[in-house]
Amino acid sequence: MAAPRALPMKQFIVRTTDLFLVERIAERSGRKVSANIADARREMRSTLKMLRLRNLLDGAPNGASPDRLFGGVDDDFWLWLHTEGYRRSAAVRNILPGLPTEQLQYQSTGSVGDTAMQFGLSASKIFKKLYERTGNRELSACKNVLDFGCGWGRIFRFFLKDIDPSKLHGIDAYDAMIAFCQKEFRWGTFVHNDPFPPTRFPPESFDFVYALSVFSHLSEDAHRKWLEEFKRILAPGGVLIATTWGREFITRCRDSRGNKELTSTTKHFPELFEDTDKWLSDYDNGRFCFDTSVEGYGVTSDWMGETCISRNYVMKYWTECFDYLEYIETGPYRDVFGQNIIVGRKA
Repeated sequence: MAAPRALPMKQFIVRTTDLFLVERIAERSGRKVSANIADARREMRSTLKMLRLRNLLDGAPNGASPDRLFGGVDDDFWLWLHTEGYRRSAAVRNILPGLPTEQLQYQSTGSVGDTAMQFGLSASKIFKKLYERTGNRELSACKNVLDFGCGWGRIFRFFLKDIDPSKLHGIDAYDAMIAFCQKEFRWGTFVHNDPFPPTRFPPESFDFVYALSVFSHLSEDAHRKWLEEFKRILAPGGVLIATTWGREFITRCRDSRGNKELTSTTKHFPELFEDTDKWLSDYDNGRFCFDTSVEGYGVTSDWMGETCISRNYVMKYWTECFDYLEYIETGPYRDVFGQNIIVGRKA
């Protein structure tokens, strides 16, 4: 769909200058102007972004979806809309989703606020790049996209400008996450799903499924059953991208023992993969490495824990569902995720 018509450049510049001067005059009358040049520059950038936002919204029809409103914006402005722009503009709050409580954010991602938003944008860009490289098509051409284990929509929200939101779907096993998304997201579809398949989706519904840090927690039984489900709901040529712990997570758990500076998200590491040599041998020999030693994992379920999946395992079992496979262990992608990436394409 074509983006809404923006104001002519000359009119935009005049409006930008006028509004900035009005705001500065009002600011001067109320308080002393900051002498800090960096602060003044930040204020100028924020004012220009607010004007850019107003320019976009003024040219848009009522009820326009995010892909129509913001489809052509750059990453910096897109992130700003989800952070400072959301806080400053009621109009943005009427279009884009907000954040859950910090407790809910941290519970599922280990980060909150603008830091979580920056990660969400970075992750969405990587998933998009890998999909378009593997699927040989643009993301906007997908008939449907699925966020498996969507949480509170940390990544989902950043795809709202790339594709018609009616094609975006999220599922999660945790009621609180889905309840938040159903309440907060004006765009997209969210449904609860049990920890095991099936989903409610018909065969060949999706061109793209992505899963961030979900396969890094699934048991082998859950892992294999979800692969079969994704094979069912992916269309021919459809792509699955999932992240998982690699070999170094086992040694990381070993090295955490005796460390007194662990955080709330790493304090359980010393209890995991305690027989390090045995687990490393299993990993190197292509066996599935799954540990539920921690209270809260094995105590509450037999399908959730910490999981390390080797290239050997993937190449042996994922080939039953996908004709193309890539296992990415290093590089800039891993610097963002902190996990290895598995890419599979259905025949």
